[in-house]
Amino acid sequence: MDSVRVSDVHRSPREKSARRASAVQIARPFYSVDAISRPLTEFSGDFYFYTEVRGDLWFALGDFAGHGLRAAIYSSMMQEEIGRAIKACEFADPAEVVASLHNTVRPEFPINRFASLVVGRMRPDGSLQLSNAGHCKPILRRADGTIETFDSHGPVVGLISSPGWKQSELILGGDDLLLLHSDGLIEATNSRDEEVSAERIVEWVRQSSGVQLRRELLTQFDAFTSGQQTDDVTVMVIAANPGVAGFIRAAS
Repeated sequence: MDSVRVSDVHRSPREKSARRASAVQIARPFYSVDAISRPLTEFSGDFYFYTEVRGDLWFALGDFAGHGLRAAIYSSMMQEEIGRAIKACEFADPAEVVASLHNTVRPEFPINRFASLVVGRMRPDGSLQLSNAGHCKPILRRADGTIETFDSHGPVVGLISSPGWKQSELILGGDDLLLLHSDGLIEATNSRDEEVSAERIVEWVRQSSGVQLRRELLTQFDAFTSGQQTDDVTVMVIAANPGVAGFIRAAS
């Protein structure tokens, strides 16, 4: 299966005429992916990515610091390099992929520019490795409704000369859901200038049915912000063992 890139800067004139969300849903025998990226303008610094390598699911979600065309170009480059790093580090783990990515992109990034991201690898048995490079905390919603979050395992990518990253190791069971998102989700504000906040997102995830987490989360977000978004917003939900035959559906 080819990797998915959703913040491609080479868009048609029709796509550039208005802000459009790019969404994808895919279900396989041992996992499902439900993701969406809603750019603030015609160019986005956010991205999400997934691919299968030797039967394992690899995925990532990240954000290049900045806005506009330059951010979109570097975001697109990040997606390309993540795919290359995964293939080059085929039998490695997410922390090694992040390190490989950092070594590749750091000489290319402008001074004082960087990217935050989360890279994960899930095997058919539900075992999951997750490495967070200075990004928003991933949120794990267990089938019984309990919540776990994962702090950063190291610094952002592309800034420090010799950083290092660690990773978390866990098991996803049936109906467990892993949420990744960009900071545009938690830093948005309402009419009273109150931020959505990471704590509010955790509470929304806790209250969700779990079946349509991504849709329910964005419904809550839009209601809180009255549909006003101040940054790119990207959300990805990984589910283990959905028990659904393979299909792909992409939609705007």
